[in-house]
Amino acid sequence: MERQRWTFGLVGLGVLVLLIALASRGGNAPEAATTTLQDVASPDVSTSTITSTTVSTLTNEPDDAFVTITPAVDVAAVVAAQPEGTRFVFEPGVYRHVSISPRSDQVFEAQEGVVFSGSKILTDFTFDGDRWFVDGQTQQEWDHGECFASNPRCRHPEDLFVDGELQTHVSSLQAVGPGSWFFDYNADRIYLGSDPDGSVVETSVTRHAFSSDADRVEIRGFVIQRYANQAQHGVIDSRLDNRTDSDRGDGWIVESNVIRQNHGTGIVVTDHGVVRNNEIIENGQLGITAYGLDVEVTENVIAGNNTTGFDYGWEGGGSKFKRTTGLVVEGNVVRDNFGPGLWTDIDNVDSTIEDNVVQNNAYIGIFHEISYSAVIRDNIVEGNGFHYTVDVWGAGITVAASPDVEVTGNIVRGNAGGIVAIQQNRADAPASYGPVEIENLRVYDNVVEMNDGFTGLRQEVGDDSYYKSRNNVFEANEFVVDGQQDRFYWNNRPIGLAEWLNLGLS
Repeated sequence: MERQRWTFGLVGLGVLVLLIALASRGGNAPEAATTTLQDVASPDVSTSTITSTTVSTLTNEPDDAFVTITPAVDVAAVVAAQPEGTRFVFEPGVYRHVSISPRSDQVFEAQEGVVFSGSKILTDFTFDGDRWFVDGQTQQEWDHGECFASNPRCRHPEDLFVDGELQTHVSSLQAVGPGSWFFDYNADRIYLGSDPDGSVVETSVTRHAFSSDADRVEIRGFVIQRYANQAQHGVIDSRLDNRTDSDRGDGWIVESNVIRQNHGTGIVVTDHGVVRNNEIIENGQLGITAYGLDVEVTENVIAGNNTTGFDYGWEGGGSKFKRTTGLVVEGNVVRDNFGPGLWTDIDNVDSTIEDNVVQNNAYIGIFHEISYSAVIRDNIVEGNGFHYTVDVWGAGITVAASPDVEVTGNIVRGNAGGIVAIQQNRADAPASYGPVEIENLRVYDNVVEMNDGFTGLRQEVGDDSYYKSRNNVFEANEFVVDGQQDRFYWNNRPIGLAEWLNLGLS
């Protein structure tokens, strides 16, 4: 087929602008009347060292009352002393080891230049001839997750950075070299393979920035980095933990933040959560996870996640959405993640994945697995899947063991495969809403350019009905392929373009 030039627009994809300067009002805004509030001390803070926090109430605008917070105060204690519905405004500076448990209807806003850091700075290293070490490191947390063999310590939430660059956590002292480090947990000692002289060395120690099961919490404008959150836990998380579906908040809004270099997941939201206009980058396991009803994930950059080498077959990459109903993922840029880009896995119903740019992710670009009805439309999907390309795996878009899916209007080019449906034996699936089977699949009006892999349907359960009587349709698609290769898959075998067309599939 002759190649054609396509000109297209990114419908609904705005330019990501981080609106971090939040609290100023111009024009004829009324002057603020201020009072002072004494900070409440944490148990290890002497009352003689407590500083004051200013509470400002804009005259004639009672809804704009807010508490101003600076880096000098005990942030968690100040927040804990305020009732539901309080608005907090954070002044510029670096806030270390802040961990907040929000109450319902609280709003957290950051002025430009606010950085929450979960790391501490390491100094006083000793050189032992081959490497450097520092003692007194007692910040060990419990470990969790499954790693690739090349990164066996991804399970441990402690990370180490030299001048902002993540170092590889190796599993033995003998493996330490330039760019790597080893935590001897038994000896409370950290070994570093690069000369720390003249550099800033940090190790992550604090677990969460914001975490609770309160409702209607809003978080805007923060840079949140280098926290030691475990895998499957968000540095922002609207749950008490990841082991129950009951202790979770409703209606969190997380927008215009930079969430970077945290160990586990960047952001986790639940029912009616909104994740909008954030930069979610270089987190250790995942960029974002969501559960529950009517979650919206829009206009974010989700890039470079799974830096610590979690096995993405277990869980790792750009995102993973679980047990959602009415999920909307729209207008995001999802690129360069080590794993899938956008992944709806386990009992997702009525998902809409549209107008996203999904590029250069190590595994499948858009992956809908053991779930239910979905519309995957108007996405640009390119350069994905080349880390794992066995058989039909590694496609730009994959629908696995999921009924009632529509795939339309997508531009899918230069991936390790095109658009693929796979029926597996998934006896392990919860299947909460009926059988997880490929049926009523409609793939139409897509443009697919392939030099690798396949487009089509594969079944691994010995049942040809998936080709004959399950209402699985490929139609009105345009393909640009190498005519010398079999780039299509039907009746459980590779076929060429001519046979594909003769079967009436496009």
